[in-house]
Amino acid sequence: MNKWWVSVVAVFLSALAMADTPRDEVTQAALLWLQKVDGKQLQQAYDDSGTLMKNAVAFDKWSTAISSARASAGNVQSRDLANIESHTQFPGVPEGDYMIVKFKTKFSLKPDAQETLSFQRESDGKYHLIGYFVR
Repeated sequence: MNKWWVSVVAVFLSALAMADTPRDEVTQAALLWLQKVDGKQLQQAYDDSGTLMKNAVAFDKWSTAISSARASAGNVQSRDLANIESHTQFPGVPEGDYMIVKFKTKFSLKPDAQETLSFQRESDGKYHLIGYFVR
């Protein structure tokens, strides 16, 4: 097992052990979702995403966009949590419980990237991804 996967597993297990605050919960959700995208399990990542995102874009279009963004960035070499923001309002969406999670990520072709993941707490009480961007 390469060192990167050992690090991912360690971060994942740490997140599971600490998930008792909204920030811990959304960090865990972000890492689980990213693990699926990193592993090219795009259907599972899409299925686990939030209603707002799935209503806005069909799987085929979404998976093409994600695949293109990731191909231009390359493989993940490292990922560090940079920031978490909590919001109740965003333009164009209903008032709710939203979290923005940012990671400083080193990709093989884009060594100084930032991944931004937007989450909404849905009626099941869990945070679900509603947006993902790589810059």
